[in-house]
Amino acid sequence: MTQRSLDTLTEAYITPAHEILILDEYREQILKNLREDLDLTLGREELKAEFKDKLGDKFSSLLNNVEDNVFISNRDILVPYIDLGEFDCLIDYLKDNAIILVDEPKRLEEREKFFREDFLNRYRDLFVAGELLNSHVNMFLGPDSLEESLGERIYIETSSILSSKGSLSYKDLLGFTSKSTTSYNGKLELLIEDLRHYKREKYKIVISSGTQERGQRLSKRLLDNNIENSFTSSLDKEIAPGEILIVEGSLQGGFEYPKEKMVLINDRDIFGAGKKLSRKPRKKSKKTLAFTDLKLGDYVVHENHGIGRYEGVEQLDIQGIKKDYLNIRYRDGDKLFVPIDQMHLIQKYIGADSDSPRVNKLSSAEWAKTKLRAKKAVEDMAEELLELYAKRESARGFAFSEDGNWQREFEDYFPYEETEGQLRSIEEIKADME
Repeated sequence: MTQRSLDTLTEAYITPAHEILILDEYREQILKNLREDLDLTLGREELKAEFKDKLGDKFSSLLNNVEDNVFISNRDILVPYIDLGEFDCLIDYLKDNAIILVDEPKRLEEREKFFREDFLNRYRDLFVAGELLNSHVNMFLGPDSLEESLGERIYIETSSILSSKGSLSYKDLLGFTSKSTTSYNGKLELLIEDLRHYKREKYKIVISSGTQERGQRLSKRLLDNNIENSFTSSLDKEIAPGEILIVEGSLQGGFEYPKEKMVLINDRDIFGAGKKLSRKPRKKSKKTLAFTDLKLGDYVVHENHGIGRYEGVEQLDIQGIKKDYLNIRYRDGDKLFVPIDQMHLIQKYIGADSDSPRVNKLSSAEWAKTKLRAKKAVEDMAEELLELYAKRESARGFAFSEDGNWQREFEDYFPYEETEGQLRSIEEIKADME
């Protein structure tokens, strides 16, 4: 919904503009807590007098803003003075039956410890500089609050190293073995050897190919080497033991579950570095001229009247309506006033004689004849091109062979993902060459 919306709404849902709300129901509590903390902080001996004055001025101003209900941009500074019961953490927004995955809890605890130590160091620097109060040391929730938020929720904890439990408690412990897959770096014979081993051992084998085209090419190359497989764009297909399924998509790396007899081989493992998305070329659009792009005396071309000279912008009153018009002067002093909203009809003049082009005359057939000559020149060029293409089509050429393994391998090593237009052009060129 914008200022230009014309629809009639029966209701509108307006979300808060900030995640920290200062509501009237606890405004007085904020003021009370903030005043008490300010008095305590000003009484600390390690603060120099000059910083105490700075601190007093800063937070006295903040107290006034809270009391007068003035907008506060850095309201994070009020977090320690709002009761924790007024806040929700991210977990509180999840559904009751949501399953939460805690990946590598030990690493998370180490990260939290590093973050807290870094915060404390910055807090000390700001505190002695008279920027923060005592209570600002408690700006963030700790691991205990996280465990409390989890409560009776279902969560899964994954860890590569079995160790004593940290802040989170768990009911069941399940172990499974996994290992990384081999990096083949384009050596198809090594991949084929491993695939035959996995098939003998009745593994469920999934190969992610990156793109659909690469997957189809890989499937054909494996079939050429008597490795049965199937390619699918669907991820819902069941896979049987000893079956090889090639799917579209990519992961950071492959993995193998020996006990479960399942392996996923990633396209990065097979071909090396993953394909990069090629940037789609921007569509060229006709640039609309703005009067700010023009200088007095510039030559311009009007679609219907031809070449003239720009003389500036004038405001005219026509039938009681004032509007801005571009003043374009033509031969013999004729003037054309173009409304600003019709500037799409005008382009800046660019030509070999751009210093002093021949200015057209209004209400003459000169410009129409010029356009006809240009149209005739384009038609003549098109006719010449058609004749040239016809001669090329009838000429005897050399028929190239179809793609072989080397060509397909070369294409697989291309580091970028082709666009649909590029793939179509490649196929058309190959068809012409064959």
